[in-house]
Amino acid sequence: MVDPKLFTQAQQGDPVAIAALINQSLQPLGVWARAIRQDATLHIELEGAQAPEPAGVLPRLTQGMRQLSPRGIAQVYVFGFVLREIQPAWRRGIELGVAAGGDRATAELDPPNLSPLTMPNPPARSRVTVGQGGQRRAKRRKPFVIKASDFEPMKTAVILAIAVYGCLGALNPSYDGPFFWIHFPNLAIHETGHLLFMPFGWFLFVLGGSLTQILFPAAFTVYFFKTQQRFASAVTLFWTGQNFMDVAVYIRDAPVRLLPLIVDNIDAHDWWQLLSVMGRLNEAGAIANCVHGLGVVIYLVSVGAGLVFARKAATAAFR
Repeated sequence: MVDPKLFTQAQQGDPVAIAALINQSLQPLGVWARAIRQDATLHIELEGAQAPEPAGVLPRLTQGMRQLSPRGIAQVYVFGFVLREIQPAWRRGIELGVAAGGDRATAELDPPNLSPLTMPNPPARSRVTVGQGGQRRAKRRKPFVIKASDFEPMKTAVILAIAVYGCLGALNPSYDGPFFWIHFPNLAIHETGHLLFMPFGWFLFVLGGSLTQILFPAAFTVYFFKTQQRFASAVTLFWTGQNFMDVAVYIRDAPVRLLPLIVDNIDAHDWWQLLSVMGRLNEAGAIANCVHGLGVVIYLVSVGAGLVFARKAATAAFR
């Protein structure tokens, strides 16, 4: 059964989706497909342990392209390859046009209508072959180059601002530092967490504040990632890391209990109670360092992911 979303992407001319549909049809025959789009032209490379027989694959492709009618594609060139070979064993053309009445028409163009000599060469393939004397030859890949124009300006500006803000906050995560403004919504989530975990016993009731403070932004991160909102997931991942650093400040304060609480009783300090019960109060500093370090790592990952998802190519690939 064809995935409707995949079919829609293929109809829009997405070469990756088109190749996926072709593979669903031809892989039972031992044929693997790759599609590359160049403006209104689509190159389809079919590869097998032996060169796929044109008579066996072209009728399926012709029928499939007629049903698909991909937007913006006028010509389709099909190349048959032996596995790991660079030069195609054969090549054919399929022309997509508009028939009378505006309907799509698809015609298979075999020689001599479209001679292989008049067809374009397939896009450069990186293949390793064994020549005489066992020397291995390979076509060089193009170097990977990153340009400023590859990035969406708004997303890049947002993630760079997060990078700077997160760095300043990581160096001074105290509640009067750069994270001062985020601490207030974090505190509201923290207190709500106590109420949510109240039915599960005293220990989870006390731990639930800090736990909810971390799980709340983490849940948004998972949601955005699964719904293909990848850049948004990077932003909420930073918020998750920041909450780890926020909780670390609370843990570090447990032995001295100097931070202001929402009640006057200093014995209501969550982490003083938890670490005292566990007999780990003298290890509060080491535990806080671990939690803070984890928050910094998550913050760095979020910045790296944000830069990746700010790239226009990445944005198109994840749609």
